[in-house]
Amino acid sequence: MIDSLAVQFLGDLSLDGLYTDPQHHVGLSENLKWVSDVSTDIDFRVLNWESQLWGDGRVNELKFPRLCTTKEAAQSIAPLKIDLALLANNHVFDNHIDGFRNTVSFFEKNMINHIGATEKEEEQYREFIFTKNNIKVGVINYVGLETNPKLPDNCPVLVNILNEEMVISKIKQLKIKGDHVVVTLHWGDEESSRVPNLNQRKLGRQFIDGGASIVVGHHVHCLQGVEEYSNGLICYSLGNFLFGPQMVLPGQIHSNRTNDNNMTALLNIEFTKTDFNFSWKYLMKRKNSLFLELDNGSVERLHKKINKYVYYSDTKLNIAYKLELIKVPIRNFLDKNDGFIKALLSIRIKQIKLLIKALIK
Repeated sequence: MIDSLAVQFLGDLSLDGLYTDPQHHVGLSENLKWVSDVSTDIDFRVLNWESQLWGDGRVNELKFPRLCTTKEAAQSIAPLKIDLALLANNHVFDNHIDGFRNTVSFFEKNMINHIGATEKEEEQYREFIFTKNNIKVGVINYVGLETNPKLPDNCPVLVNILNEEMVISKIKQLKIKGDHVVVTLHWGDEESSRVPNLNQRKLGRQFIDGGASIVVGHHVHCLQGVEEYSNGLICYSLGNFLFGPQMVLPGQIHSNRTNDNNMTALLNIEFTKTDFNFSWKYLMKRKNSLFLELDNGSVERLHKKINKYVYYSDTKLNIAYKLELIKVPIRNFLDKNDGFIKALLSIRIKQIKLLIKALIK
C-alpha cells in the first residue's frame, strides 16, 4: 500500500444570524459531528472562516454587510475537528481589532491553526505545512481585491492580498520544502454565479503552471466547476459550507439564502509523494433548515452540469459568464418566492415600472 496524506477542504463558514442563538448550539454541534463522521479516512480538515467573533462593539464602517458570531456559536464547531482556518477574506476585519483578536484567541484555545491574516509582520504570508508519512503539503491563502476587503488605512491586521508574482514565488519556495502546494483563494464575483470569470481561469492556470498541485476557491457562495488542468486541479468554488441563513439588516431580519447557497461540496484530496487523487462528498441544507444533510442527488447533478463551463474557450466562457449575470437575479427571485407562480404573484406594479424605466434607458 502506498503511503498517503488526506486533506479535506470545506467551503465558506459564517456562524452569523440564527446560528448565534443559544437554542441552536447543541443541534449545530451534533450536526457537525455527523459531518465529521460521514467523512472517513481524512487526516486533516481546512475551511474558509468568514465570521469573526464579536469584539468591543467597534466595526469596520467601510464594510456592509458585516458578519459576526459569538464564542459559544464558534465553539459548536469543535466536533468538526478543524486543523486549519483560512482568514484571507473580505470579512476578516468586520468586527475591528478586538473581533480579530477574539477570533485568533478562540483558534489558539481550540488548537486550530490559521493563515491569511495576522497582526505580526513576520507572520504575514506564512504557509502552513501538513506532514504525514514523509509527505509534505504546503497551503497558502490570499484574498483578491475584487472581493472588496475594504480595510481602513493603517489597519492593524495584515491581510494576504493576492499578488500574482508573489504567489508564484511562494509556490516555488514551498516546492523546495515539500511535495505539494495548495493555493487557496478568496476570489471571483459574489453574485452566486455558477460561471467563473476569465480572470479566475487565468490566475488558476498560472498557479498550476507555477508549480501548485491544487487551487481551491471561495467567496461566490455557490458551487462552480472543477478543471483538471495540466498536472493540477482548479476548484473554482466549493460553495457555502455553513452560512447564516438569515442576515440582520437595519430594522429587519432579511432572509438572503437561495438554493444555490445551500449546496456544498467537500473536496477530499489524497496526496502521495508524487501524485494525488480527488473525490467529492456532497451535502445540502433544505430551505429554512440550519443543518446539513446528505445530498439527495440534486447537488451532484448541478455540479456535473455546471462543470462544462470550465472547459469552454475564453470567448465562450466570457459569453456564458455574462449570461449568468442575467440569470442570477431571476433564479434568486424564483428561489426566494418558492417557484414561478408565487414569484409572479409577488411582483408589484412599482417593480414593473422600474423595470420598464431601466429597459427604456
